[in-house]
Amino acid sequence: MHGLHSIGSHDRMTRIASRSTVIDAYRIFFFNLGSFFRLSGGWMACLLGCVLIRMVPWPEPIAFTLLLITLICAAVFSAAFSVGWCRALLDEEPASDVVPLTLGRRELRFLGYEAAMVLVPALPLLMLYMLVHADGWWSDALGFVHGGPPAVMPILRLVAGLALSLPAGIAAMIILPRLMIALPAVATDAAGPLLGSLWQQSRGMTKPILYGWLACVLPALGIWSVLWFELSDALGGLAPPLVELLFYVCWFVARALGGGFLCHVFLELAEGRPNVADASPLVLRTAAE
Repeated sequence: MHGLHSIGSHDRMTRIASRSTVIDAYRIFFFNLGSFFRLSGGWMACLLGCVLIRMVPWPEPIAFTLLLITLICAAVFSAAFSVGWCRALLDEEPASDVVPLTLGRRELRFLGYEAAMVLVPALPLLMLYMLVHADGWWSDALGFVHGGPPAVMPILRLVAGLALSLPAGIAAMIILPRLMIALPAVATDAAGPLLGSLWQQSRGMTKPILYGWLACVLPALGIWSVLWFELSDALGGLAPPLVELLFYVCWFVARALGGGFLCHVFLELAEGRPNVADASPLVLRTAAE
């Protein structure tokens, strides 16, 4: 079969059936473990090289630089994997029988979109974090509790900061799930008008999309958290590099499951467009296996 096997089928619908879509995402993953390891193996091997290099006792500035390089590589490599995984799932191109290491304009474009989406909730949350930890502001504003005079400006700064950051954070969490649907479209170079249509059709579906995506992503990261807790004290000096490697494995699994869910949602919405078959080559093959 051309592309990866999709297990299960969905009729066109106006609402996202998140539970069945999550189940399909897990089925797709487990029925295509070989393709998953081919698409992710090369990138995980590169990250393994980053970890091994950092095991050398470098001077602190060099060690910090290598850590930054590793983080950048992890972001770029995981985006490249997601592009290949989405394109295989959506039958845009078959999964390669060799270990691919494709990194070009499409992958960097995907990373740019993903980074922009991360900033949507990150900026207001960062603002709120900085506000909560602004000890000087809080001590000045609450000085009247200890018998001091009311400080009008510090109180106004806190109120204004909370009034901006809290609603912005809530709005970002509402917007983000609908934005994430665009990632499969970016990976497959879908035409621009399709993205606007997806935004309109996903109105009111924030909760099922968000909860379904979290149901795909959190279990793998939760497993890593348990392993980190158990291994940190048991392995001594070997724990940090091993825990980091396990994180990369769990991270790619989470991206595969979350990407499978988003691909399903993307097609459930895209197939409702008039003449979608003529506007885009995206077709998710279904197989009752």
